[in-house]
Amino acid sequence: MPARASCAAGRMWPKLATYALSFVMLGVLWIGHQYQMHYIRRVDRPLIWLNLIFLLAITFLPFSTALLGNCYREPLAVAIYGGTVMVAGTFLAPALRYALGNLVVPDLHANVVRLLPRASSSAWRFRPWPSRSDLSTQGSV
Repeated sequence: MPARASCAAGRMWPKLATYALSFVMLGVLWIGHQYQMHYIRRVDRPLIWLNLIFLLAITFLPFSTALLGNCYREPLAVAIYGGTVMVAGTFLAPALRYALGNLVVPDLHANVVRLLPRASSSAWRFRPWPSRSDLSTQGSV
């Protein structure tokens, strides 16, 4: 019985590894989204639609994760997974651009507006904690 379990575990490692990778990717995308939404005072219909486009890419991630877990040696599976993550990250930008023009806190400091796109994309650097510049702008509302 233990030999069977170790054999099954050996076959499952690519699926477990892609699951862990996808968890980290989703976390990074969520952090970027949280950076964006922190300073938004109100939400309107266009922003909701822009966020739904972002959600469209996010909801495709389980498919590309399963594909990568089953075919991790196939370049096409790797490209589909990587493309899904890149598209999801790219879909954050239009919502941020729209919100900065219309929906942010009215007296938002100019430095925050300038740094917010960089802070949102800084989530891609896999920092689970904020940088010094992130901390210095958090209270500047």
